[in-house]
Amino acid sequence: MRIIHLLKQHNNLTRIINKMLNSKYSQLNTFRAQEDADRKARLADEAIEAASAITAQAALDAHNKKPASFTFTPSAGSYHYQPLDAGVMKHSLAVDVRTLVAAIEDWKDVNPRSISTLDNHVKNGILQTLRDEPSKMITRNMGLTLTAKSVTVDADTGAVTVKLTDKTIHGLLNGGHTTHWILQVIEEQRKAGTLASWVAYVPMTVYVGFKTKEEVAEVSDPLNTNVAVKRSMSAHMRGKYDILINALKDKHYANEIAFKGKSGKIAVNDVFRILIAFDKFNYPDGKSNPIRVDLETSKKGKGSFTAILDEQHDADFLPELDSTGNVKKHRNSMKMLFENADTFLRLRDTLTRDLLENHEKLIRFVVSGGKSPKCILDGNKKKLMFLGDADTPVMVGGQQWKGWILPIVGAFRANVEWDSVNETIGWTIPNSVLMKKAMPEMLKFLIARHKEKDCNPANLLRDTDTYVALYAICEKHVTALAPKYAKV
Repeated sequence: MRIIHLLKQHNNLTRIINKMLNSKYSQLNTFRAQEDADRKARLADEAIEAASAITAQAALDAHNKKPASFTFTPSAGSYHYQPLDAGVMKHSLAVDVRTLVAAIEDWKDVNPRSISTLDNHVKNGILQTLRDEPSKMITRNMGLTLTAKSVTVDADTGAVTVKLTDKTIHGLLNGGHTTHWILQVIEEQRKAGTLASWVAYVPMTVYVGFKTKEEVAEVSDPLNTNVAVKRSMSAHMRGKYDILINALKDKHYANEIAFKGKSGKIAVNDVFRILIAFDKFNYPDGKSNPIRVDLETSKKGKGSFTAILDEQHDADFLPELDSTGNVKKHRNSMKMLFENADTFLRLRDTLTRDLLENHEKLIRFVVSGGKSPKCILDGNKKKLMFLGDADTPVMVGGQQWKGWILPIVGAFRANVEWDSVNETIGWTIPNSVLMKKAMPEMLKFLIARHKEKDCNPANLLRDTDTYVALYAICEKHVTALAPKYAKV
């Protein structure tokens, strides 16, 4: 019986083992089948991707190789050509801008720049010329530069046809912005019905014979690294600083002001920020500070001192009066500031000298933050450019932080008496008196604000609260002392 029982157990165990093996084999087969299916799917996806890549490349190739031709009307006698090295031909002409078409903007791949729609003085200058003085476009603009497959000239009409066949080496190398704005004004003239009578020409250069991207880049890169003329330099060349230059011509620092870029030790924009700080007409109170306005907007091309000057210079210097004789609209604040420039510039240096020489107890522990902290009183003596004279310069030690000095300068606008009718600028109380009364109080505020702004003087330069607070301090003392110094 025992033997029979053992045999039954053996048979049961065998059945269990076989069942387990069958289940394992089944799972293995299922796994293998799934793995095989995944492999086939992966291969199918890879085949699709490869086919898509081939299709995409084919589409890109087709896009780049799709030819285009543009026909331009040159001014009489302007077309000429010049053979260059390695079989390259240079074609030059003055193009009637009305023959430019929007499709040419599809050929900008060879241009490293993208089109910017932001306002700036270059854009506004081109638009102004096209709209108001189109005949001067030919002399004011550098024009367009293209590379092309071929250039042909119609013997009967003189029309010049430029053929482009490969976007990787053909197209608009330079002048993309000019083209964009020309097309904008063309549309304006078309809508106004004046396109037929509106005539403007722009220089155009076309190179034929380049075969590689490297050859194209050798021409494109220098063209697109030209630095735009700064607004201040442009204004100087147009005579807009003549009043200022004449007012300062006999001053010892006149030749140090960099009206023509980097030709002087004194940045012209620093001079402007000092002068505009005293513009009591456009900024009659402490709510909006002109220095801060200029700093925030100068990069945008509008709102800066030179932008204001551009606008005001083009208007009459005489104020516009209402029927009672009061100033209705004033357009000559720049003239008044320029004529009084030396007074304002000397005051800037006087305030700087007082700050660094007469308040040691207050500021001796003021230190800037950052990797190289500096005490405001430390540093070699430097010349104050506007005080003294050529033979006896005024030297002062310490840090001339603009974030401290410009808000102090701006606060003294509270003491300005601005007479628009007689075009005179004066002071309500003596600046020496105001400096003695207000400077300690302003410095206490600056010390506290300096700490709040991470001990970084630059943070005060654009801090609205700093300008408002310092102006209010000066205004308080001016108001209190005005009766004592009132003119009888």
